[in-house]
Amino acid sequence: MLNENIKSNTNLTNQDVPTDNEQSTSTPTDATSSDNINNTNNINDTVNTELEDFKQYARIDYNDDDNLIQIFLAASRNYIQKATGKQYDDSKELHHLLKNLLTLHFYENRQSVNASTVNEVPFTIQNLLTFIQSTTDNNST
Repeated sequence: MLNENIKSNTNLTNQDVPTDNEQSTSTPTDATSSDNINNTNNINDTVNTELEDFKQYARIDYNDDDNLIQIFLAASRNYIQKATGKQYDDSKELHHLLKNLLTLHFYENRQSVNASTVNEVPFTIQNLLTFIQSTTDNNST
């Protein structure tokens, strides 16, 4: 009986197996492919909007440092999360302001440092980090 079931399951017709032509010409037409493209576009739009927003805040009107600024923006979001223990949320005004302040600090102090040229994080940034850390998530910080 077991052998009969195995034989009946292994009997495939030509219609069940795609030909080489069908395999090579098939293209993904499902919704996930277009969703992935849309998600990538949304991420790129967000990154570009964030970059342009910061450049306007810092009054930077050239594109030479765009890659560096994007690295500093990501570092600022990460710094805020690590320093406060809170999830970064760009819709909260203080988070957004703090991200711009930190990014500007990183951007303006990107030179080599030694013991005599170390620039501490400005008091305003330290204060905002402490305030965000001390507030509950229910508050709109």
